Amino acid sequence: MRWMIVVLCLNIAFPATAFTDLKQPVSVRKPVVNRYHDSEVVDDYQWLEAMDDPQVRSWALEQDAYARQFCKGAADREALRARLKAVNQVARVSGATLMGNRLFFAKYNPARGMLGVWMQEGDAAAVQLALPLETGNGDVLKGFRPSPNGDYVAFWVGPAAGRWVRLRIWSVAKREVLPETLLGFNTRTSSVHWSTDNATFFYERYRLPNSGGELTESFVFEGIYQHRLGQAQKDDRRFGAAVAETDGYVSKSLGGERRFLVRIHRKDATRRVALMDARQPQNQFFPLFSVSATINYLGDWQGRLYFQTNQGSPLGRVVAVDPQHAAPNFWCEVVAPEQHALVGAALERDLLVLSYREHAQPVLRLQRLSGEKTRVTLPHGGLLTINPGSFGDGIATLSVNSLIEPGSAYCLDLNSGKARLLASSDWVLKPEDFVMRQVFYPSKDGTKVPMFIVEKRGLPADQPAPTFLYGYGAGNWSAYPWFQPHIAVWLEMGGRYAMPGLRGGGEYGETWHLDGIKHGKQNGIDDFIAAAEFLIKQGITRTDQLAINGGSASGPLVAAAMVQRPELFGACLIEWPAIDMLRFKQYPGGNFWVWGHGDPDNATDFAMLRKWSPYHNLAERACYPATMLLLGEKDETTAAAHGYKFQAALQRAQSCSQPVVTRMIWNGGHYQYGNDEKQTLGTWVDVLSFLQRTLKADFKSIAGKDT
Repeated sequence: MRWMIVVLCLNIAFPATAFTDLKQPVSVRKPVVNRYHDSEVVDDYQWLEAMDDPQVRSWALEQDAYARQFCKGAADREALRARLKAVNQVARVSGATLMGNRLFFAKYNPARGMLGVWMQEGDAAAVQLALPLETGNGDVLKGFRPSPNGDYVAFWVGPAAGRWVRLRIWSVAKREVLPETLLGFNTRTSSVHWSTDNATFFYERYRLPNSGGELTESFVFEGIYQHRLGQAQKDDRRFGAAVAETDGYVSKSLGGERRFLVRIHRKDATRRVALMDARQPQNQFFPLFSVSATINYLGDWQGRLYFQTNQGSPLGRVVAVDPQHAAPNFWCEVVAPEQHALVGAALERDLLVLSYREHAQPVLRLQRLSGEKTRVTLPHGGLLTINPGSFGDGIATLSVNSLIEPGSAYCLDLNSGKARLLASSDWVLKPEDFVMRQVFYPSKDGTKVPMFIVEKRGLPADQPAPTFLYGYGAGNWSAYPWFQPHIAVWLEMGGRYAMPGLRGGGEYGETWHLDGIKHGKQNGIDDFIAAAEFLIKQGITRTDQLAINGGSASGPLVAAAMVQRPELFGACLIEWPAIDMLRFKQYPGGNFWVWGHGDPDNATDFAMLRKWSPYHNLAERACYPATMLLLGEKDETTAAAHGYKFQAALQRAQSCSQPVVTRMIWNGGHYQYGNDEKQTLGTWVDVLSFLQRTLKADFKSIAGKDT
């Protein structure tokens, strides 16, 4: 059945809107003086950190009601909702893994989360595994990991908004779940690595928070455990010293021939690497070496350990390590540094699958340990996830997605370098209807920065258009546009989407990353500001058409850019942010952020953070652009209190009629627009409605789009 819906198009002639017809709750100032080293800092809104306090919750309810009422003033909201629903009707393929003759993959819907796990055996049709989910309790599937022979699937379920989950095991042959349930598993920091016996696996366990403490208690690492199928968790074996860990990050990996289990303990810039024989596990790990650089374990092959690292090369390399002579001066380099950044690698016997960024563009190559190289070509570019599958079978699976490609899975023949499509996502839009180009622009200090610009094919290049400028610049992540239905609709309506590769990311290796974190944070902020200036100067957009966006780790960067240059932007959308850069350690996982931001308990770092922290640098009676804060009530990564305090402070500082609103996602978690389709669509509608009311852009209704 074919049907017609109303489609929205952008027009740059939108009349001015009065924002004074609604009454917004006023935030009470309750000054608290905090002492940092030799300085005293007054915090007027620290009382908003008590998120469970009835007064704070009442405040949040009133702010949210105001934001929703404001957004309802936009035109054609139901037409927009209908179009978003149509574009969102996609089951994204992700997490594809080929184990023996069995292909496992997940289907994912942006509005509903992970839909389930499918298995395809040989040429037979894919079938969904009947994994038991206690949906009546609001649980959803959060992840999975099949065993090396594909006989079992470890999967984890939990609340849609939370990271604390329960781990279960599915028997493929018996089509039933095993009796045990494992707790202490957190999706932010825990993972599953199967042993070669297909009957045991290793996992990181964390101390469960007290009831209601998910948003306030720090992570406490309890150890690496080995679980044997069929046994109770209380009988799981713990490895390593029995010392609780709160201010470091511990990970483990088991790859290649799976003979060795490698543990990497990170505290600030230092990584301590240790080893244990996974076939005959002992109580202690054997120390290998320590480095002050990024390092990832790929696996073992013929007695050697293979690591991807930036030690000795900011652009990255791969080294082979003899466990008996593991010091860095004994390492053997098997993949030498190149002119482009190495961002990922996987080991398959005598061959390495290498993921590079060539000026931020994802590129995939194969390289034999002997040095022979092959470049892999895929029909559509995008973010790449590599899963080697069964070690030694000569095959890897690739999951690929981009803003204009929801997700596809490929089987990569490692001998020929040719990729074959395994599964793809059905979508109402066509990738060829959009164009993505790359430009380069100078930052404040002259550094050349790459930026992707995506638009609907046929949009006049010489016509300024409403533009969504997203910035990240954190976590060593190399920015590339990923699939988001509401951004796809924005493009379809005639808007543009721009994503620069800011310093603090990994686009040009470790030096680029380090230049944008801690005491170099202002570099990333300057890069983002320069991106906006470039877009305006080139006629791609205008100030009154430009919306800036950042979330999570990039929330403080975008907020800082808005605070420093408020006249440059038409609107600002900040999602799930950390914004109080002096008190972020008070929240779960806050100690992990010290690596990228600095430590307010250190006098030198405090001075640096105080200088750019968005919450502490708002100017009295300034005119800031229209701003929407999008917050998750149950966000366990960046607590909503960050946004609460910034809302209150920015609302008080605002001197003009541009709105400052907080839109809550009730019971929502981190980077989660909603817990179900209705809630998610409502969030997307309000985001685009907010931009309709605040940018100089008229969303006109026209008929004629088939879906």
